[in-house]
Amino acid sequence: MTSTEAETLVADAYQGDSKPMSKNSNLRNTQSLDWWMSNGKNETITQGRKQAAIQSYLHFAARSRDDIPQGAFPAAFLFSDGERRRPDKGLIKVLLQADMIAGRQHNGELIFELTERGRAQFLGQAA
Repeated sequence: MTSTEAETLVADAYQGDSKPMSKNSNLRNTQSLDWWMSNGKNETITQGRKQAAIQSYLHFAARSRDDIPQGAFPAAFLFSDGERRRPDKGLIKVLLQADMIAGRQHNGELIFELTERGRAQFLGQAA
C-alpha cells in the first residue's frame, strides 16, 4: 500500500478537516510511549474521528504487515513508496487515557493494541 492510497482511505473514512494521520519525521519519538502521552493540550475527539482512525489504522496494519497481531497497529507506518506516516498523536493520547488502546513492544517496535474496552467500542466485540 502506498502513502497516497492510505491518505485516500483516510479521507474517504473521515470527512472532517483534521485527518487522523500525520507525516512521520522522527522515528525515535514514535517508538516511545512516553512521547505519545506527552505535551499537547487536552483533546476531545469526536466518535466519528476515532472510529475512522481505528478502522484505517487496523486496515493499514492488516494490508501491510503480517507480523502485527489482529486488533493492533504500529506506532509508525512505512508504506511501499518509502513514505512514513504515524497515527495522530492527540488521538492516540486520548485513546490511551480512555483505556481503548494499550501500547506495548512487539518485535522491537511499539504497537498499539485494542483493549477489551476498545474492541467493544470499535469492533462491536463484547468486553
